[in-house]
Amino acid sequence: FRWLNNISDDDKVGIKNRSIELIQEVKPGLKEEIYIVDSISRLLVELMKREWPQRWPDLINQLLDLCNTGPSQVEVTLLIMLRLAEDIIIGQDASLSQQSCTVMKQALWPNLPSIFNLFSATLNECINSVNTQGTTNININRLTNSTLMTMTGYLDWVNHAYIKGNDYELLKLLFILLPNQNLKIPSSECLLQVTGRKSESSENYASLVEFFLCDTCLDTLCSAIREAAESGESDLEDFNYFKRLCQIITNIGSVLITLAWEDPQYHPPTNLTKYLNIVLAMTNHSCQTISAIPQPLWISFMSSDNISKNDDLRKIIPELLSNIHCRLIKVNDLNSAQIPGIEYLRMEFSCNRDYYSFMSQYKSMEITIIKLATKLFPDPTFKKGLEWLEGVVYQSNECDKSLSYTVDSPLYIQWEALACYLEKMIAVLFVADGTAKPSIAMCNQMIQLLLSCKIKDPVLLTAQLSCLNAFFPCLIFSQSTLGGMLQMIFEVANDSFESQEKQTFKSENCLAVRRKATGLLVKLSKQYPQFLLPLFEDLVTAIKPLLSRELSILRVSDYCNLIESLLLLSGFSTPSAFLSFVGFDSPEAVELQSMCLRNRLKINYCLSTILITLKAVEIPSPLTPEGAIQYIQGSYEDGSPRYRLAHADSIYPLLDNIMAMAKLLNSLYDDNVQKKSQSFNLSNIDLRLSEKIQLLGIHSPPLDSDELLPIDPKLINSKNAGQNFFYRIYENCYNILGCLGKSLLDDFYERLSAIIEDFADATFPYAEAIPFLKPFIQACNQRYYKSVLVPFLRIAITKAYQRLSREWERHTDCQYEDIIHITEQEDQVELESPLNVEIIENNLLHSASKEFAEFLGLCLTCNGTRSVTNESEGKKDSKDNLGQLGQLMLQNREMYHLISASLFSSLQWKSASYCNKALDRCDIVLEAILSSEFSNEGLAESLFSMLLTGLQIHGSNPNARQSLIHLNVKLYELTRTRFPLLKNLLLKLPGSSVENIERFDTILSTLSERKKKDKLFRELVNDIIGKDTSNLFRRDFISTEYILPAQLPNAKQVETQDVLETDCSDNILLSLFS
Repeated sequence: FRWLNNISDDDKVGIKNRSIELIQEVKPGLKEEIYIVDSISRLLVELMKREWPQRWPDLINQLLDLCNTGPSQVEVTLLIMLRLAEDIIIGQDASLSQQSCTVMKQALWPNLPSIFNLFSATLNECINSVNTQGTTNININRLTNSTLMTMTGYLDWVNHAYIKGNDYELLKLLFILLPNQNLKIPSSECLLQVTGRKSESSENYASLVEFFLCDTCLDTLCSAIREAAESGESDLEDFNYFKRLCQIITNIGSVLITLAWEDPQYHPPTNLTKYLNIVLAMTNHSCQTISAIPQPLWISFMSSDNISKNDDLRKIIPELLSNIHCRLIKVNDLNSAQIPGIEYLRMEFSCNRDYYSFMSQYKSMEITIIKLATKLFPDPTFKKGLEWLEGVVYQSNECDKSLSYTVDSPLYIQWEALACYLEKMIAVLFVADGTAKPSIAMCNQMIQLLLSCKIKDPVLLTAQLSCLNAFFPCLIFSQSTLGGMLQMIFEVANDSFESQEKQTFKSENCLAVRRKATGLLVKLSKQYPQFLLPLFEDLVTAIKPLLSRELSILRVSDYCNLIESLLLLSGFSTPSAFLSFVGFDSPEAVELQSMCLRNRLKINYCLSTILITLKAVEIPSPLTPEGAIQYIQGSYEDGSPRYRLAHADSIYPLLDNIMAMAKLLNSLYDDNVQKKSQSFNLSNIDLRLSEKIQLLGIHSPPLDSDELLPIDPKLINSKNAGQNFFYRIYENCYNILGCLGKSLLDDFYERLSAIIEDFADATFPYAEAIPFLKPFIQACNQRYYKSVLVPFLRIAITKAYQRLSREWERHTDCQYEDIIHITEQEDQVELESPLNVEIIENNLLHSASKEFAEFLGLCLTCNGTRSVTNESEGKKDSKDNLGQLGQLMLQNREMYHLISASLFSSLQWKSASYCNKALDRCDIVLEAILSSEFSNEGLAESLFSMLLTGLQIHGSNPNARQSLIHLNVKLYELTRTRFPLLKNLLLKLPGSSVENIERFDTILSTLSERKKKDKLFRELVNDIIGKDTSNLFRRDFISTEYILPAQLPNAKQVETQDVLETDCSDNILLSLFS
């Protein structure tokens, strides 16, 4: 209503008085309709938000006095307090300003004791009615329900003293009302708010835990949970009440954890065992949404150094694992599944997709519990796995062999859950902290038990192979079961062919189990090649019959898996084996087998095909909104779209092999590897002829096609052929790594975050790889900067900087002969002459240094502009400003010092092209480096010293000289007040004095123009500025012999008159022509 402008003060007073009268006129005995009571309460709250407390200070007292009139007035007052709390505390009224809410809160504080006394009186009245009459009437239930609803608006923010008052009288009343069927839901809501209060002191938390863990409270909660569990399966309201009770229990545990974290010497209450049994009962409930509630609590208990050592917890862990075989079961279809607790799930989830989303989080929490339990208590965890495996194997051996199973079959679900348990248990079993650990003999016993299970159904076989996969880490300690594992894998593959040919089972099921078997063979070859190499001939014998199957039955994926397993074992495990595979292990041989040529062609073909595929599926840029639909798969938490290539899953399996190939190629440049491979001609990995000619600046003649890719086996050992082969696979390999980010986008970087250090070690050994990895940096989304790019760049920049520093040091110290002969015969330049070698190395080093500077600039200015975004969207990379990636790099202490060192200390490299590039980057980051929390006086002195050294080395370059002077002035201005010792560096310069520096400081503070500041500093440090060799000993000389006299200043001009107007008698010249 138009309260401020159109209503007079007298009318406002009349409305307020009338509203109080409305409360008085409410029908007695709680007979007024609830919507009328609600409307009156809302009217009063709207008046309060405009008049209270400034122009209606005694309103609360009036309302509390009205409560003495009868229960109807009490109900209205309670609803007023509830609506007021909703608007000013919870913030449901967005029109209220923060200042108005603060003023009303402060006015409410003095009245809280009276309000809470009203709460207690109303609840006591209800309890007394139950004690005297044995039950409560409808009116008392209605009034008590209003009281409890109002309390929910205050319990989570008032001072703890109101809750703790009179020895927790209010909480005791809530526990008494909890068994009441009409009041149990609001009572539980109040208890939930009390246990969920945050920012309490340790003393308040301790007293709260002591109260809730007493026998009376625990017995009441346990009884309420038991009743809710019995009735919750058929009624949604009871089910929600059941979940609320479970949340109360877990909130108590969270408070207990907080106390244990704050005080390492904290001792839990004596009733902890009873409490843990209640939590265990919740965890073992048949409904997964109920058992998910205490999952974080168990994780916190086992992660706490204090509570994890408690005897009560250690006794309960085996019981926690006893029912895990039921909790890990995943239902594939809510409508058709028939398992315990399915009715709960149908009430909770409206569709299978919602259930799958919940189940992924639920399973992740259970896996964490398994890992922690295995780490703390390995022996009971292992015994549970053995017991579970025995049960599933027994069921599988006794089942009807003629039945065809599906993924919804209970037996398959059991196998799948068991595989998950075994995989996580074995992963941490042998690194667990517990003293009682199972022996490797017991693990072998489980493997033998698994291998003894004879299953023919392909669906069950797939799950059985998943269990076998879980035991692969045991091969590190004992290989006695390796033969049985391989035998089972090949039997499954052979049986799947026979079943498919005879059509005993569905074709897709046979394909799935065969793909699983061949995939396990590849995994064994990748992770444990040292154990399979002695069996290589046997593996070849076993694989050949599988490869001979008809193409209609043997799919391409299975064929590739079988071939890949052999290649991993035969040719790519060591550099020497790879060189043998491609025919470079014998440089003296003139004629090699055609097999080596085919191997080279296959590798080239595979890498080229992968690269072309990545280029073809690269998401276009810019991407229109219509075209973006096919690439968007979901969104992030902030609502931004998540881009993913639809066929990305087909590319990811190749990533490990590409990384292995890159690592293998890089190892060929390692000195230790070259010493071991003495038969390998190092010229094969040297620069190609065309590259050397280009570096020398000579016109490059066209190369013979036979030399680029020879078809004749006699030519495959020629020098050009070897160089071109390694050049092609190296370039293709790194182009693939550079294209992965642009083609696969966010999903690729998310997967890469877990293996980023391995990726960096494999792909970035030297500075030469910089050009290939620029697209990898540019395509990265900003949300993966911290988890992917910062760790990657830490390794990449360190390696590149160290390599270039060593090369520049060697280049500076290298001494060449004074006279070098250049031989030219028949217009052919002798490339191996010492002078040409020096020129090639020098130009290559300058080129690599320039690339390094550009790479640093890209990293520092990158803002996450990607090819999948529109050109108008997002921040564009600016070459003059520090980007988001650069800011994150400088926030990391290690990267901060690395950037400072790599940019400024490299100014001593005698490369003009690098210096010009690097100085631009120094200008971008200098202010950010000096304003960082990591900056100190020592760092500022080092940077100043490096810039002065750079001025001495590059002073002869006009552009570099100007930039260096500007950077020196900028650094000195930013740090001279914080670090006054910088003047000591200037005092060490030749020709400087205290008077000159003080004069420079005085004048510098008065100047505002950059050019004048730079000129002033140049005069100060002029003696150290580097000069050309031709000007090194030159002295300025000014001759005064031919200096013209200075023009007289302000010479007075004589008034002249037109020569034609003068008298000719006075003018000799005119008289001649008169």
